[in-house]
Amino acid sequence: MQFYSDNSDEQLINKTRVGDKQAFETLFDRYYEALCDFSFQFLKSKDLSEEAVSDVFIKVWINRRQLKIQSTIKAYLFRAVRNQSINYIEKETNHFEDLSDVSQKTADNLQAADRQLILDEFQKNIDAIIDQMPDQRKLIFRMNRLQGMKYKEIADVLGISVYTVQNHMVEATKHLSSRYKQLKSLKMWAIVLLLFFFV
Repeated sequence: MQFYSDNSDEQLINKTRVGDKQAFETLFDRYYEALCDFSFQFLKSKDLSEEAVSDVFIKVWINRRQLKIQSTIKAYLFRAVRNQSINYIEKETNHFEDLSDVSQKTADNLQAADRQLILDEFQKNIDAIIDQMPDQRKLIFRMNRLQGMKYKEIADVLGISVYTVQNHMVEATKHLSSRYKQLKSLKMWAIVLLLFFFV
C-alpha cells in the first residue's frame, strides 16, 4: 500500500480505470474523511454524510471505465459529493421516512396499546429485512444505525479497514433500496391500520 500511497491522484484514477482495487482503496482512504466533513456541512448528519460519500465512491468504481474528469480528481470528488449531498436533501423526506414521523403525524390520538401493537409489527417486518443480510454486514449495519458508531469505530472494534466497513454499508443500503417497495407497502399497511383504529 505504501507504493500506492506515493502515487498522484491522476495515477490512482488511471489504475482504477483498469480495475485496480488497491489504487481505488488508496484514493478512497486519501479523501474519505475530508469528503465526509464537507458533506456534513450540507446534511448536518454524520450518517447521511458517510452514505453520500460512499455513494460517490461506489459510482466512481462502477463507472470507472467511462469516467470523464475535466478538472483535478480532488475537485471532481468534492463536486460529486456536493451534488450527492444536495440530492439527499431533496429526496430524504420522500424516501425512507422515519417510522416515528409517520406515527407522529397519524396516531397522536390512538390508544397507546393499539399504537404500540402496530409499531411492533412494523418493526418486526423491518428487522426481518435486515436479517436477510450476511452476518458481518448485518452486524456492521446495526452498529452504525442502532448504536450510532462511526465507520472508524466499527473498523477498530472488528479489526477491519474503514474501506471494508464502507463497502458493507453501501451493500446494506442497496439491500434496503431494493426492497423499498416492500417497505413502502408495509408503511401504507401501518397507516391504514392506524386510521382504522383512530379514535
